[in-house]
Amino acid sequence: MAPSPEAGARPAGPPGVTIRHVAADAGVSTATVSRVMSGRGYASGATRQTVLQAVERLGYRPSASARGLRTARTATLGVLVANLANPVFLPFLRGVEHVAEAHGYAVLIADSRRSRDVERHELDTLYAHRVEALIVGESVENPEHLATLSEAGLRVVRAPDAGGESTAWSAAAIEAPAIVAACTRLADLGHRRVAYVTGPATRPPAPRGSARRDLVVQTLTVRGVAVEPVTMRGTDDPDRVTSAIRELLDTPRPPTALLCAAHPLAPRLLRALADADVALPERVSFLTFGDSPWAAAYRPAIAVIRRDAYTEGRAVAQRVLYDLGAAPEPGSADPPLATFDPRQSMATPPAAAPR
Repeated sequence: MAPSPEAGARPAGPPGVTIRHVAADAGVSTATVSRVMSGRGYASGATRQTVLQAVERLGYRPSASARGLRTARTATLGVLVANLANPVFLPFLRGVEHVAEAHGYAVLIADSRRSRDVERHELDTLYAHRVEALIVGESVENPEHLATLSEAGLRVVRAPDAGGESTAWSAAAIEAPAIVAACTRLADLGHRRVAYVTGPATRPPAPRGSARRDLVVQTLTVRGVAVEPVTMRGTDDPDRVTSAIRELLDTPRPPTALLCAAHPLAPRLLRALADADVALPERVSFLTFGDSPWAAAYRPAIAVIRRDAYTEGRAVAQRVLYDLGAAPEPGSADPPLATFDPRQSMATPPAAAPR
């Protein structure tokens, strides 16, 4: 056990000695010192002994105000997103804010701009503002630093695109019913070959992308539909994409439907199809993950597997505030976070084989 800071047998330590001094003397992180002093969280016996020896050597005594800092109620939530320029985050943030405001909470928003340095600074700033919980909207650039802050008392809640808190709250689990509905519709229309089109690989690869692909392949395969994975390279060159589309469709057994794995790629594929004089949906059906106003306004209107970012933001905030004891338990009748909308770009393929 850590020496009791209230124990009167020992004189107060030298002024100016902080937890950082103890961490430096013991050769550990401040989070490790905090775990040892509070008795919360894991620290090996050897590490605990090293920290306690440094505490005794330096005469460190944590103040009551410092000990209560992380547990004080501030009625503030933090939200970390990877890029505020991405329009999908705006309805997500609005959903978080609406639920938070309804329960007397303010929201601090941090934009990492996909920079390790910026993200680290934003994380430290949110921690310094003593947010009661941090909602992480996407995967982070500094997972080790985030873990350190979590160990030091910052409650971290991951949204589905950041890994979720459990398998049931993952992006793959949320999208699964809509994916199954879309794939079933393709099979029922008579499609027997579907191209699953992705852009250049990201670094590191997005787990959500792999889960999507695996479920699409599994669902279509059991329904007798072959899936052809297609990676579009050079997507910033329209002529190159058009050539790739022509090559894909100019084969003895071309796919009769294209499933676009990421919404930002969809406009480039649609332009390539138009440049190649491929009619939708007469010659090929088209379906994409993600939705936007242009997809509904396009003619034919584009079929989508859609995530409701606003509802998702509300759901995350409701879960967080429930865990904090500030909101009732989320209801089981909440609207689905992902849906399939077939629209006009899906139809029976040309010369579809009888079922």
